[in-house]
Amino acid sequence: MKTITFKFDWSIYNIKKIKDALSFSTHLHLTSERFSSYEFPTLGWELHLVLGFDEAVWLRQIGPDNTNTFVNTKYKIYAGKFPAYTVIAKSTYKLEKNDKMGYSNILLEDLTLDDGSLHFHCEVEFDCYNLTLDLQNTYRKMLENETFTDFVIRLTMKL
Repeated sequence: MKTITFKFDWSIYNIKKIKDALSFSTHLHLTSERFSSYEFPTLGWELHLVLGFDEAVWLRQIGPDNTNTFVNTKYKIYAGKFPAYTVIAKSTYKLEKNDKMGYSNILLEDLTLDDGSLHFHCEVEFDCYNLTLDLQNTYRKMLENETFTDFVIRLTMKL
C-alpha cells in the first residue's frame, strides 16, 4: 500500500465581475484543472465552484476505477492567502460519494480578496492499493509460514 499526498492551488481572478455578469436566475459552474500524482496517474481530482444565487464548492475524485462510488479520501479545502486561510470543508473519515466530496455552500464576499481574486487550496491524501501484488505477497507468506495447510498443493512436471 502506498499513500499519495498532494496539494493543489486554484486561483480565479476578477470573481466579482464574473458573478455580476450573471443574471439573477442563472448560474455558472467552474471547474479547475485536473490534478493528480505521477505515481498513480489513473487517479485525479478537480475542484468545482458554482456561482449564482447560491455559491458552492466541492472536490471531485476521478478514478481509480471511474465508477460513481463511495470513497474514504482524506482532504481539506480552504480559501484565502497565507496566513488568513478559511477552512471550507475537510474529510470526516466517513464514506462519501466521489463526485461531490465536501460539498459546501459558501459566501463569496467573505472569501474574495481585496484585489477581487479568489484562491482555493486543496490537500488530498489517498491510500493506493495494488491488489495483485498484495494478494501475491499474502499467498506467498501463507505458503512459506505454512499457515494455510488444509489442502495439498501438488506440483507435477513433465519433461
